[in-house]
Amino acid sequence: MNLTIAESLESELPLIISQIARSKGIEDYNNPYFSDPRLKKWHQYGILKHSKKVREAYLGEANDFLRQWGFYSKVEDYFKSKIGNRTKKELFEISIPLHDLGKILCLGVLGEDRAHESQSVALMREDEIKGILTNYGLAAQQQEYLAGCVENHEIIAKQVRRDLRHKKKFELEYVVGEEVKQICLSVLENNSFKVEAGLFFLCDTLGKTEIRSMEEFAKYFRQKNLNSELQNAVRQFPISLELAKIYLSLAL
Repeated sequence: MNLTIAESLESELPLIISQIARSKGIEDYNNPYFSDPRLKKWHQYGILKHSKKVREAYLGEANDFLRQWGFYSKVEDYFKSKIGNRTKKELFEISIPLHDLGKILCLGVLGEDRAHESQSVALMREDEIKGILTNYGLAAQQQEYLAGCVENHEIIAKQVRRDLRHKKKFELEYVVGEEVKQICLSVLENNSFKVEAGLFFLCDTLGKTEIRSMEEFAKYFRQKNLNSELQNAVRQFPISLELAKIYLSLAL
């Protein structure tokens, strides 16, 4: 059976990650399953498995939430439009294996904003990955769409969630309020990737951990010796879901 471009690209990720690490002199990432210690509060997985989990969510669990929220048909209609000979739906899926490659270059950077998404885009425009995408038959305009998806995948986390954390307001009762709606509207303004950003935020949230409640976390922690800091990701999970719902309701 022939693989889709997204499937093939995902299968190449271990080699791509290791090649980037070698070419940039980042020894730790020669192991593509490596998990950046800085991210263990928020990620159950390393860069490779997380990327796979995000695509898995895009193909499955995210659609369950979109249907539950009444957004599924609108999202499907939006992604029917084409760039060249490929739909945005197909291209969005292709962008997923690429979205966190910039974290390889950010290893050891301690600042709050490591700009890994712009680093991912920079890597996509270098000869190695650009060549891979071109060999898959992706035209320049299609590659620019992929870059736009990747560049905007973290915008809600940075401009909404991070701001709420700083204000100590990243709580469910506050996220549903008018102020958060206004912040989301400001993010949406003049953003041509607003739907993609919302869907990426949803899928990325679902791809951080398979644990969906603190009760599950306690069970997994006992059985699988999970990092105790992962409770941060579990606590924020329902709040991030609600934020994704609010943002997408405005984007669509």
